[in-house]
Amino acid sequence: LAPCSLSDPHRAQIRVVRDIEHEHFLRNWLLSETDSVLTSHQLGEIAFTRLKSLEYGSALAPKGSPGQRRIRIGYGTTQTNLAAQTAESLVKACSGAQLIHIPGVHAKIMADPNRALISSYNFLSADPFGHAKRSRELGLLIEGGMIPALVHRTFEKRLTT
Repeated sequence: LAPCSLSDPHRAQIRVVRDIEHEHFLRNWLLSETDSVLTSHQLGEIAFTRLKSLEYGSALAPKGSPGQRRIRIGYGTTQTNLAAQTAESLVKACSGAQLIHIPGVHAKIMADPNRALISSYNFLSADPFGHAKRSRELGLLIEGGMIPALVHRTFEKRLTT
């Protein structure tokens, strides 16, 4: 593939993301300074660990940073042992991110205006640490070009209406 060129809206770099690599991208995304959207089919107990990164990101932000990034997180269902109110209180405490229940959502994406990860991986409920032995996850990371901005706008709109 050609190198990513953010100045050329028609060029993008695409790579495959496999299994536990999703965790690396999720953590880096949550620690970044860009406005982001994230959707996950299911909200599970692992969400508590993953969303703690939001606290670290705000702690690392320079004092007096202009504006604050927006993070919107959408999910379709909760695991049966998880109270949605508990998860909402955690997310509200984490740097002002919004947790939005959208019944029926099954999409699994992370997106900001410059990159999008579209995947089979449930970002807020998957088990990447070996408990689900036969589970394999696959995603596509798209950086640059027009697609990430389109994905970001589409899901941002969906998470605000």
